[in-house]
Amino acid sequence: MSFADASIRVLRLLPVITSTIVFMFAVDEHIFLGTWMAPTFRDRANVHLPNWFQLWGRRGRWVILLGYPGNYALGILNLLVARSQLKVTGAEKWYWMGLLFSMGHIAIYAKRALKLLAEIKADIPKGNSTHSMGVWLRMHTIRTFTTDIPALVFFVVGALKAL
Repeated sequence: MSFADASIRVLRLLPVITSTIVFMFAVDEHIFLGTWMAPTFRDRANVHLPNWFQLWGRRGRWVILLGYPGNYALGILNLLVARSQLKVTGAEKWYWMGLLFSMGHIAIYAKRALKLLAEIKADIPKGNSTHSMGVWLRMHTIRTFTTDIPALVFFVVGALKAL
């Protein structure tokens, strides 16, 4: 196998890897942020969540800032490099769908998600930031199931067809 062929094979797999990373981050968010919602923690969570969330947000933003643009760039790159191979194998539509669903994470949900995150940080409603966290977690679960999981599945199918 030539270096060019091997490089294209790696390129075909990269969106699977980046989609897996952002999906696992979404799962981690649900697990770790959902812990704040446990009834035994709720009173303490309402006191500490706004300050804790500001620090967590600064530390966790890198996965979002690098992961989703990485998905977009790699999805587009896959659609441009050796495109005829994607068409012959029937993988092109799968990479398109992976790209579109990945973009949906930001395009459809970003405004609402950022508003809810700001409410958590600002302790809105006052003294009950877990309310905003609960709303964000519900939106986050829907977003994960409607964008992140489909994007990952589409990229996996595309890679399997292309390889």
